[in-house]
Amino acid sequence: MELQLNLGEGVWMDAMSCAGAMATTCLPHCANEGDEEVMQGIDELLRMLFYYYDPKLALHLDQRGIAPSIYCRPWTTTLFTESGSLATVSKLWDCYFTERDTLLFAFIAVAMVLDAKEQLMAANEKDLLIERLKGINFFDEDHVCRIFNRARALHDHAPLSFKKQLYSVVTLDPNAKKWIKENVTGAVCVHVSIGDCLKEQAKGKHVFFVDCRTEEEIGSCGTLPLAFPLPAQQVLENPKEFEESLKSLRAMQEDCPELQFALCGARGHGPRDPGSADLN
Repeated sequence: MELQLNLGEGVWMDAMSCAGAMATTCLPHCANEGDEEVMQGIDELLRMLFYYYDPKLALHLDQRGIAPSIYCRPWTTTLFTESGSLATVSKLWDCYFTERDTLLFAFIAVAMVLDAKEQLMAANEKDLLIERLKGINFFDEDHVCRIFNRARALHDHAPLSFKKQLYSVVTLDPNAKKWIKENVTGAVCVHVSIGDCLKEQAKGKHVFFVDCRTEEEIGSCGTLPLAFPLPAQQVLENPKEFEESLKSLRAMQEDCPELQFALCGARGHGPRDPGSADLN
């Protein structure tokens, strides 16, 4: 998409200054486009969001080896300029820049994929799936508004602690790269605070706590009332009992598909971060 502007020098300088301020506020991740490690971190965080909002669709893509970098990165690094006509992209930008939200681009990407769920779930071949993902576009301005409103709703309902993590990566916090390596790569759960899990419960969400900490971690940090005990070491010490516990949890989710599990102490967060959980 090319725009030709005939502006005087003073107006041009003002326009460039505004564009720079806009980019700093709304598109800081684009400044890191050449940093592959950071861009991979954003891709992985988007993947975690897909698992949070629609685990079946996320697993459908994962099982076929389709990473968000294949289809989301062109959207997030160009702010969807190739996803529609000049009129539809301009409408999206009007909505986006009015919000002045650094993270909204990620939720627009998620909303676009969720909007195409029916077509994506019907495709089982990898090449066909990639073709359909890359073909996701804005049909018209009304479609832009629907996607944008859905993205804003997804943003509003995302756990605050996860949004803080996403923000640190997008704005290249000094500790972001280390955090990406330790907590993000390959994860299928959103890492959130226990407080956020309780807020989800208060909103009416079905959140079930599963305590995955070791006995030593529980001894140093205390117990979690009403949590289902599933210590991580059980997978090695008593695999049959561990499998039976997993079957019980799977049965619960089959009876209540909207149920989300809060895995407390998963991935070794217990003693270092006793107030955290992986939500899926």
